[in-house]
Amino acid sequence: MPVAHPTASTFVFARIGNDLRLGVITHPRLGDGMAPGGHCYTDEHPADAALRGLRDETGHQGRLLSAPSRRTLPESYPHPLAAQHPQAELEPWWTVRIPASADTQHPERHTHVEHIFVAVVERPFGPAAEGEHPFRWITPEELSTLQTPDDMRILATHLFQELPTLLEGTRGLRRDEALRQELLRRQKADQEARAIPVTHMNEADRAKLLSVEDDNTAWLHGVLRERGWPGWSTVGRDGAAAAWLLAQHADRHPQVQARCADLLAAAVLHGDAEPSHLAYLEDRLAVARQQPQWFGTQFRAGGDGGWEPFPLQDPDGVDERRAVIGLEPLAKYAQRIADTYKPSQ
Repeated sequence: MPVAHPTASTFVFARIGNDLRLGVITHPRLGDGMAPGGHCYTDEHPADAALRGLRDETGHQGRLLSAPSRRTLPESYPHPLAAQHPQAELEPWWTVRIPASADTQHPERHTHVEHIFVAVVERPFGPAAEGEHPFRWITPEELSTLQTPDDMRILATHLFQELPTLLEGTRGLRRDEALRQELLRRQKADQEARAIPVTHMNEADRAKLLSVEDDNTAWLHGVLRERGWPGWSTVGRDGAAAAWLLAQHADRHPQVQARCADLLAAAVLHGDAEPSHLAYLEDRLAVARQQPQWFGTQFRAGGDGGWEPFPLQDPDGVDERRAVIGLEPLAKYAQRIADTYKPSQ
């Protein structure tokens, strides 16, 4: 009987714009369109191995999803189940036996006892570190064209179909009209305090604006602690937009603003918030940290008397990133800013 080695792999998904995409690596030996993964270390829990493989091979910090109570394999999947696992957090979605040829680590023919996990990445742009292998996010349409093993394609197709319902089922569904009305009231107060351009404010105007911002930020921070991010399902699209505006204007409280971004990212993943709102907030945080922005939403006065975006990460890809989250091309956005605002002299 072939020697059996425990392995772990991770089907990792992110929401880019309104659609889920699957993360795949190009492996130097196994080929293109592979799920990150590998052998488990001695005494290493498969969940730890899955997260380690994801982090090492892609640079992304993922979050494993608990397996649903019903998790049948697609009928066409070619490998048998190895065991039934208890329905507990951080257990694999499936454990299967996969025959494997000899390789550099194991010169004999052997079997992989493959622990298959599903994970999500809430911040798909800008991984925490450089991965070992080329990595990209693909659509279901791109999956059908990959030269990848059948088992990978079959399971990925199944997950593309099943995961949206699973993610949307975890978002908050209890409508809170009182919270919505309070968000809209605070948004109105914010906009009224900004009725005078900042460059034309006197000392009293500035003091009022700062007071409104600080009060709104403290209140929003309390909502985050008690309720999480107020998404579409809880406060409607106008209420969620108001929450985002308050977060955008929380610059004097960077820790609260960063917490807003974390919770907003989770809401976007679950289909409960606007992807472009997250892009604006992530760019704002990047600029405050003196880091390049991904989406070009934040501008400054340029040397020629006009406006220019703060430094960009991967400038050549900015319009593609903007397009997938529903934003216009950067040049068109820059022209709208130039038509609307004049930099201070």
